[in-house]
Amino acid sequence: MPDNFVFEFQDSEVSSAELKEQQFVVQFSAAHVHRSRSKDGIDLDGFLHALVLTIFQPSTIQKDSGCLGRISQGELRVEGNRITRVPIPYEANANVELELSFSNGSMCRVSGQHVTLNATGEVKFVEWLRC
Repeated sequence: MPDNFVFEFQDSEVSSAELKEQQFVVQFSAAHVHRSRSKDGIDLDGFLHALVLTIFQPSTIQKDSGCLGRISQGELRVEGNRITRVPIPYEANANVELELSFSNGSMCRVSGQHVTLNATGEVKFVEWLRC
């Protein structure tokens, strides 16, 4: 059975967040995910590397300097509906808003017309080992 991955903003690590050719691109160097082997399976917490969230046709960008590192809180709103756990891959062709709060106090808010979330390269899941 294939793995199912769900992305969670909190505790993810951002390596870059910038406007590139009319797209706002957030690159995650360590994306906090939950993995299950079936819809009824037990989730495992861990991280995926090289996850990219892209907002197309951004209409509003409010970004403090220092929008890098660990996210303390974040959410995606699609047509006003709040999403804190996003399936991977994900795509919505609708009005979207992204809000990220970083552990260093920086904030980032972006709105646009379309959003995608995809893993790039080989998917490598690293489990948290908690004692």
